[in-house]
Amino acid sequence: MDISKVTILVNEKHEVNLLPKFIVVNTDDIKEGNLCDTYSMGAQWTSNGLLGHEGACDFCLENEASAMADEIKQYLVDSGLVNCEEGDIEVSTEGVVTINGEERPGLQTYATTYDEENRECTLATYVNYTKDGKGMSLILDCQLSERVEFHILEEYDREEAKLADAKDALERFPNFYDPEVFSVILEGEIKTMTTYTGVSVRVDPSMPWVAEVNF
Repeated sequence: MDISKVTILVNEKHEVNLLPKFIVVNTDDIKEGNLCDTYSMGAQWTSNGLLGHEGACDFCLENEASAMADEIKQYLVDSGLVNCEEGDIEVSTEGVVTINGEERPGLQTYATTYDEENRECTLATYVNYTKDGKGMSLILDCQLSERVEFHILEEYDREEAKLADAKDALERFPNFYDPEVFSVILEGEIKTMTTYTGVSVRVDPSMPWVAEVNF
């Protein structure tokens, strides 16, 4: 296994999410982007399975819980684009503007442009993957700290020894005849190798990640 192309993740919430404590992923699969583009098993799923703007607590029109609509109302009044009170205006999640119940199509462009120029999305570092036909995500870093589940093993000095053991085991997999390999278990396509240092590497083709590591 080419360890220069993989990253070892530590699952900080393995007792809750029931995923392996140490997961090895392709480094290229780690993305930096918006939290709304990740997946969630929770009730906040959108129709396409993505967490969405509301679940990500983004400041934008699509998140009705944010104050973006109120800010646009104030902008329309302060800029003189409308001659009414803010309380007379409604702005939908699509940017449709109504005043006293009457739709004003000419104002939608102003609303959507304001939204695009002023929206703030929650940033995250994550790995998206598919399991049993469902999109799921491993969250490594996020502006919403409560959503973070994983960290990269080499980020912590106190784990240097464990990192060295893991890398050594990954380099030996699947060289089962290496003298440092203690045992090999084959269960169909699933391969598990254990080294004499007590580190095991498990590769299961049905799992989306590269491998699992146990100490």
